[in-house]
Amino acid sequence: LAGIYMQTERREVARELLLKILAHDSTSTRVQSALGNLLLENSYYADAESAFKRCISIDSLNVTYRMSLGYVYWATERYVEAESMFRRALQLNSDKFSRFLTYEMWKLLESHRYEQAEQLYRKIIQHDPALPGAYYALACLQSIQNQVDNAFETLEQAIVKGMNDY
Repeated sequence: LAGIYMQTERREVARELLLKILAHDSTSTRVQSALGNLLLENSYYADAESAFKRCISIDSLNVTYRMSLGYVYWATERYVEAESMFRRALQLNSDKFSRFLTYEMWKLLESHRYEQAEQLYRKIIQHDPALPGAYYALACLQSIQNQVDNAFETLEQAIVKGMNDY
């Protein structure tokens, strides 16, 4: 139900519903993560940070929660902490990390935050040049911005780095 409210722009109703659910089950990482994402999308960074930290305290091996917390750090210009969180997520599971990057890229694109997305992927590539998912995500971003030649070059790099699910 909260998801329906989030999709219909009734985000405050969704937030209240998620908080009520958490009042009854504070260990639900699914609900905690949904709340964190909602707060992040609405620039409530301190509350989003708390939500993702709670998720990590319950499930410390989950890549998604670490990536989400990394995005909070990135959005608040805490780049060292963001990079540390992204590295930890990559160490936990590089395949899931790549899929998560692609998903998060689409979220940034849907909200037309192109500059933030490009900065993020360039930074990730800088720290792990062997990660094909980051190159793929950057190529998609370049394509949407009508940087066709750059997009093809970046996509070629993704394939060279091991991208094989196209």
